[in-house]
Amino acid sequence: MAREMIETVTGPVAAGDLGVTLSHEHVLVGSPGVHATYPELMDWEGIEAGGIEALREARAEGVSSIMDATPFELGRDVRMLRRVSHSSGVNIIASTGTYVDIPRLIWHTHPDRMAAVYVREITDGIEETGIRAGMIKVANNDHALSDAEQMVLRAAARASNQTGIPITTHTQPLNKVGEPQWRIFAEEGVDPARVCIGHSSDAVDFNYLAGLAKEGVFLGMDEMPGHQLNAPWRDKADMIKRLLDAGFERSLMLSHDWSIKKHPDDSWGATEEIHHQVNPDGYAWISRRLLPHLRGMGVSEAALTLMTVDNPRRFLAGE
Repeated sequence: MAREMIETVTGPVAAGDLGVTLSHEHVLVGSPGVHATYPELMDWEGIEAGGIEALREARAEGVSSIMDATPFELGRDVRMLRRVSHSSGVNIIASTGTYVDIPRLIWHTHPDRMAAVYVREITDGIEETGIRAGMIKVANNDHALSDAEQMVLRAAARASNQTGIPITTHTQPLNKVGEPQWRIFAEEGVDPARVCIGHSSDAVDFNYLAGLAKEGVFLGMDEMPGHQLNAPWRDKADMIKRLLDAGFERSLMLSHDWSIKKHPDDSWGATEEIHHQVNPDGYAWISRRLLPHLRGMGVSEAALTLMTVDNPRRFLAGE
């Protein structure tokens, strides 16, 4: 049964009011404990102020909501997200789950025990804030999954089955990581409509993406324009068009995988300056550049609305 209300960092929002929704973003990308232990390594006030400014810009371009795919291992700060959401006017859906840096503490944890942690953050809230996770984020880079990685995927699947909350993933698409991710989710009986295989926009194998879409999962075309200078975003747009022409318009969601970079050093492969050269528009890049480009390729307004409004709502609400 579809959920009428979606949990955001400022409280429940009617699914029908989410509007244009970016499916895979970040405000802060860091590591757990850094803010308290090594505060001088990041400009925390600058990240918060930058998030507010960038999301206000996106809101002016029509963006109403973002899914923040930042679990604990990426330095999640839901209190900051709540302040950014209040000040920007953009809804933010927070994540439970586990990133690729699986803590040593849980390498041998049973999936049921880990699932209970995710369920608690979904039903009771995160870090005693009352802010409930609206999705589950998991991540893998290699096609061959370790025992700990398989445990996390099974835990996410079981938490999703218990709560109805969807799962979004990080993948290395050139390694076709979505295939083993979906295989485990399917073994656990997860509804494919509650799964988004992330970073699919970086895939170059149409058959890989089409095969996943035929299973019924969503494809996150969410590395737009990319993270490196001269990223081939027009090739990614061509893949989106090819998938649309093949009839997968109800399978695609769009996003940037953007974050606010306020590091004094090179981080995540790019300085702050290069970060903004790659994408000078932040969370507004899709609205300002990709959507006009797709229109020029002949993509219909109906298809654009599906990818930006209807499909994200269906994913979050379980429609």
